Amino acid sequence: MIAFIDDYRDAYGVEPICRVLPIAPSTYHERIAQRQDPTRLSARAQRDVVVKPEVARLFAENFAVYGVRKVWRQMMREHPACRSRRTISCCRRQHRYGSVTHNPMPPANPVRFNARRKFTDILEKSPSPIAAEAVVRIAELFAIERDIKGAPPDERRRIRQIKAVPKLEALRVWLETQNRGLSSDSNLARACRYGRP
Repeated sequence: MIAFIDDYRDAYGVEPICRVLPIAPSTYHERIAQRQDPTRLSARAQRDVVVKPEVARLFAENFAVYGVRKVWRQMMREHPACRSRRTISCCRRQHRYGSVTHNPMPPANPVRFNARRKFTDILEKSPSPIAAEAVVRIAELFAIERDIKGAPPDERRRIRQIKAVPKLEALRVWLETQNRGLSSDSNLARACRYGRP
């Protein structure tokens, strides 16, 4: 709502907009003052300013698949002072919609790890060399994750950039290539589309 008022305040003025929207002009002016002077924020909001980039970093480092509970536990390991799960939940929700500042070092694109299940289901019904190859390629990604489990975050990120990113890109290209030769209605084609990182 504050952003909306910022966009239209020059054309209509703050007070007329606030008369239409359910917000008091004093609330708007207080938010602007807090934006210019962060010391006016509440203690929780000041802590959130520090925590949000950390939550975004943890989410990105873990292939953007960690939920609130796992991000919170990882935060507890790295920053024991951050105990509020509510803060993590709010930061994650904002991160999902793109308002949290992203890590300047882009993470590896996540493969949908439950895509492996789709390929194994196909293999259980009938032998398929494409499904077998997909399972092997995804298993290599799982092996990288197993090897770096428990390592410091910077080390995990470094290893993922070196080992996982090339494999993810190769998997993406391979799945797209295989998908071109399949009937679009087949289970194998659906699994290939689902598994693309």
